[in-house]
Amino acid sequence: MNDCDAMLDRMAAVASGSDSWSASDAAHLLGCIDCRASWRVISHGASLGSAVEVDAERIADVVVQRLRAAAPVTRPIRRLPWRGAIGAAVAIAASVALIFSVPHVPTRRAVGGTDSAATMAILPELQRLDDRDLQSVKDAMGAAASDATPGTLPHLGDLTEGELEQLLHSEGGQ
Repeated sequence: MNDCDAMLDRMAAVASGSDSWSASDAAHLLGCIDCRASWRVISHGASLGSAVEVDAERIADVVVQRLRAAAPVTRPIRRLPWRGAIGAAVAIAASVALIFSVPHVPTRRAVGGTDSAATMAILPELQRLDDRDLQSVKDAMGAAASDATPGTLPHLGDLTEGELEQLLHSEGGQ
């Protein structure tokens, strides 16, 4: 690195006041036209903002006033009166379709012969319906999703050990 490169590297620090020129640096500036021109540009650039004062409190007040004036007006969302009924109907239809499309897997019953909590928790809103009411809901829905399933689906208990291994290592089982 020559003297000009070293001078150019230090010019910003000297212009900001964090460094100063030595006697040999000052002599180099007097003798080198390129360094003198660079120093003139950097020193004038460093002094450009020195006469400007920023009133941060006044700027903050103006910004806050503009933000308050431009605050968005909040309007309540208009609710559709039938929205809840359609959502409930879709949920019940999906629940019934799920009940009739999932193959039955025999579960062990607790001592006393009651249904397991998992079976009862699937569709709590349908627990109070008797068989006749469930059948009428099923008939109202039309064809169950299981009717569109190609072929019958095997139960896990019906699979061989090799098929279980294949299922375990398949893409969906990982």
